[in-house]
Amino acid sequence: MEDLQESIDPKIVLICKDIENDEPYCGSVSIPRSIILEGEIDVPYKQWITLFDDQADDEYDGAMGINDEEEPRILFEMTIT
Repeated sequence: MEDLQESIDPKIVLICKDIENDEPYCGSVSIPRSIILEGEIDVPYKQWITLFDDQADDEYDGAMGINDEEEPRILFEMTIT
């Protein structure tokens, strides 16, 4: 069981809601820690990230600093410290 826990890549999960139109869910994205750690320390990353319509299948497969083109998407800014 310990080997399985060590192989799991923790994620940051963003769930976006459209409060203006009272929508409980408009998309989500899960960003694996391994992708985040590819970024440079103290460099602000501001990029567009595609939102997925199924939380069970919303894993981000892009790279730090590279914009996604598919809609819907969210402008995301993060600095690794």
